[in-house]
Amino acid sequence: MLDREGFGGIVDRLLDGRYRFLTEIARGAIGAVWRAEDLATGDVVAVKILHTTAAEQPDLVDAFLAEAEILAELDHPSVIRSRNFVPQDTQHALVMDLVDGEDLRRRVRRDGPLAPAAAVDIVAQVAGALAYLHRQGVVHGDVKPANLLFSAGEGLVRLADFGTARRIAAAVAVDDPAGAEGEAAVVQATPEYVAPEVVAGELPTPAADVYALGIVLFELLCGRSPYRGGSLFDVLARHESCFPVPPPGLPSLLWPLIEGCMALDPADRPTATAVGKRLADVESGLADLPALASLDPDELTWWLRSPGPASGVASVDRQVTWVPVHAAPVSPAGGYTGLMVAIPTGEAERNPAMAAHLEALRAAEGHPTGLSSVVGAWPVSALRGARSARAARLASRYSARSAPPARQVPPQASSLMPHGGSTEWPSLPTSGKPSSPSGGSSGGSRRRR
Repeated sequence: MLDREGFGGIVDRLLDGRYRFLTEIARGAIGAVWRAEDLATGDVVAVKILHTTAAEQPDLVDAFLAEAEILAELDHPSVIRSRNFVPQDTQHALVMDLVDGEDLRRRVRRDGPLAPAAAVDIVAQVAGALAYLHRQGVVHGDVKPANLLFSAGEGLVRLADFGTARRIAAAVAVDDPAGAEGEAAVVQATPEYVAPEVVAGELPTPAADVYALGIVLFELLCGRSPYRGGSLFDVLARHESCFPVPPPGLPSLLWPLIEGCMALDPADRPTATAVGKRLADVESGLADLPALASLDPDELTWWLRSPGPASGVASVDRQVTWVPVHAAPVSPAGGYTGLMVAIPTGEAERNPAMAAHLEALRAAEGHPTGLSSVVGAWPVSALRGARSARAARLASRYSARSAPPARQVPPQASSLMPHGGSTEWPSLPTSGKPSSPSGGSSGGSRRRR
């Protein structure tokens, strides 16, 4: 049993008579990830648990159970592996592999941009993981560097934090919270990586994961995402109203891929499989290129779209209102909590507390940390059956699984994807500088005005 602070005093305590807590790895808004020893195997593992207060909120428990259920179905070398689920009266725990490394958000912030060949190798592994998820009918929904765990010794990256993942067939509309059967009608997203159609109120699809993957590639190459800066609301709006601009020195072999992944229309984006194949095609041409210098804070990385039929951009009529949410799923990659949640447009205005909080946030134009008390008042999902029974079934499912084989080092990017078929990309030059985007300056200063 945890104390009123959530986790105090659990060092050296046993979970389920098997897992001894050692040290805390990361603490997030609703829980934490701990390093623990599995006394049955001698392995050191990661254990994700909820705060005691979060464990009393049905919506957060539902999301935690859904994450464990999805992870139980997955087995891929670039996806974090779950080992066990431990149901308890007041709390539940998810036991996972412990990755000996760090998340890419921390690495890029500390060391700056990666060399193009290193960035391509990492993104190719993630593309392979996403292609696998999409074949399984699962959308991750929050692809970002903070959710990519990199083991330098192995050269492997693993996609983590499935707290926002959903099954494609089971999803219901964001603006239909009473959507009967299916998963909870709630969408959470990190503003820097959310696809424009999701900003407008649609549910994440595989194309939304690919959009985020394009931003991840940009960030690994440049040191920051293209739409960073200003308030959270500013960042969300840029996905709908702007397009990315290549900074000087970004390899011309990679820019068409980034542009394609970040296409405004989801139908124009490549599949995750096609992204992996394209990265395999260009990998050899990037071997000797150095990493870019960190971008100046004023460096131009986006340009405003011209609305109208010619550009394919129309005024956006959002079906949802986005609000920051402090009570967001924690990540074994570091517990980054910069998530926002979508609620049906109009509901915020009908909730006086939420409306007042939103007005204050917009007036401040800052970086709000959350609306846990306000969002908690919104019934984002319905209670579906007895959660204790659901947790017990889930625990039995994990217990019934045979011990998985040792993970093998995945092959190089060139063999991650199936052969054959079109890469969905035109032939590109093997050298030369990135072309200037239409409507932008072809020379001179590239600073924001």
